[in-house]
Amino acid sequence: MSARHSPSKRETTKMREYPLTFYSFKRQVNNAVQRRLGCSFYDLPDVIDFNDYWHDDCEKHADDFWNAVEAATEDLLNENGFELSPY
Repeated sequence: MSARHSPSKRETTKMREYPLTFYSFKRQVNNAVQRRLGCSFYDLPDVIDFNDYWHDDCEKHADDFWNAVEAATEDLLNENGFELSPY
């Protein structure tokens, strides 16, 4: 007899989907900053222009959206003097 695989809760839980909008993009950057620093990007000096990271493909492709979120987050933290450890 073969044992039937029963999916775990993690396997059956669908990842939350976010709207691919400029507002959502900025919110996700803010969430990433809050996770790393414990403060909002509104608490940091304005050193990047979010429009530089946003382009038309961000609204159409999730990979472009999340790459823009990651790039903006990394640049925002680096420009504010936070050294990010890869470990």
